[in-house]
Amino acid sequence: MSRAIEAYFSALRLILVVSLALMVVLVFGNVLLRYLFNSGITVADELSRLCFVLVTFLGAIVTIRERAHLGVDSLVRRLPPAGRRLCFGLAQVLMMVPMALFLQGSWQQMLINLSVKSPVMGYPMGLFYGIGVLFAFSVLAILGAVLLRFLRGRFDEADMAAAAQAGESQAGHAAPQAFEARAAMRMAGKEQA
Repeated sequence: MSRAIEAYFSALRLILVVSLALMVVLVFGNVLLRYLFNSGITVADELSRLCFVLVTFLGAIVTIRERAHLGVDSLVRRLPPAGRRLCFGLAQVLMMVPMALFLQGSWQQMLINLSVKSPVMGYPMGLFYGIGVLFAFSVLAILGAVLLRFLRGRFDEADMAAAAQAGESQAGHAAPQAFEARAAMRMAGKEQA
């Protein structure tokens, strides 16, 4: 299961890189063609918009997983451990509620627009809204997994501190590695006992 999850996030990163590169090439190339040759790439605007949406939503999925999103924890840091745990669990639930609504709305928009074709490229616009479905489902799965670990007691003070500090670290990959290292140490301790 862990391999499949890593493959999924590697695929997301690859799509992010390709989408960003394609968007830059299309927009820059289109500007050059318009100013120098009074022409342009017909699909540039539509394809660059699709790439922008991909970069935005897929980047948000990766950011949520790496716990690199912005957060304000000045109040939570001052709470006792029980208060921090309560706030952490409540925050997970409060993030899941709008994601469920986003999933519902994106799903409806996707179904409504499956028969509508994009003006230039002619692909079903439901695919455009399907990116929102992928985003909401992925984020709900991530938040749900974290909440489940938290409710089962496999998420301790060190994990919550790492979650709070993940946004402060400059290396985006430090947070998942820290969580995996703590989980491995806990598992090793339970096996020895």
